[in-house]
Amino acid sequence: GAFGTGFCCLAPVLFSLLMAFLAKLLVELRAHKQGLEALVGQRTAEVQAREADLNEAQSIARVGSWVLDLPGNEMRWSAETFRIFGVHGGIPLDGDAFLQHVHPDDRDAVDRAWREAVLKGEHFDTEFRIVDGAAIRWVHERAELQVNADRTQRRCVGIVQDITERKRAEAALARENYRNQVFLRNASDGVHILDAGGNVLEVSDSFCEMLGYSREELIGAHVSLWDAQWSAQELKQRVAEQTAK
Repeated sequence: GAFGTGFCCLAPVLFSLLMAFLAKLLVELRAHKQGLEALVGQRTAEVQAREADLNEAQSIARVGSWVLDLPGNEMRWSAETFRIFGVHGGIPLDGDAFLQHVHPDDRDAVDRAWREAVLKGEHFDTEFRIVDGAAIRWVHERAELQVNADRTQRRCVGIVQDITERKRAEAALARENYRNQVFLRNASDGVHILDAGGNVLEVSDSFCEMLGYSREELIGAHVSLWDAQWSAQELKQRVAEQTAK
């Protein structure tokens, strides 16, 4: 009777309240979702900006980075590492694929050094040549082995630097030094080179013959050994005056 009549009167009101609550909850959920999406978008943009900055810094320094997961032998390279090796980004890589880019004459040495470093848990630190088509470049690689506390998961984190220009400069300097040494050793005049302290750095063979000393005896000797007209202090001063010109 009366209860049924009262319930029938309240039912529409309760239904309206329930619908209003659900509508409010839906609006709040949508707002929360939008807020999360905006936060994810902001964080994604920040990560992308940091990655772009890192890639630019690596490009300027000609230093790339890489990670190798040892259980799966899977490698992940930075954009600069791909550029140094002349490989298109996104190509799946592993340790064997990496070795294929190493110059054939250096491949065995690099492989031995790598296996020894992993076996002993030491740093991998070496210089070697890589091949990119017809181009040959020099790189310096350094890596550290990282393990979990239980030593079940291992990976290597490393860097690679393009040192081609440095190697070319070293080779050019070595060739120049060799030419100078050949010229000096074969000079007909008695040529000798001193440092600021009056010590012999280099001599010609003819100079050795003039004094009656071997080249080994003269290298590192003081000029006062054969020039006795000046005191050691006077010779030092005269040498300093000559080198300052």
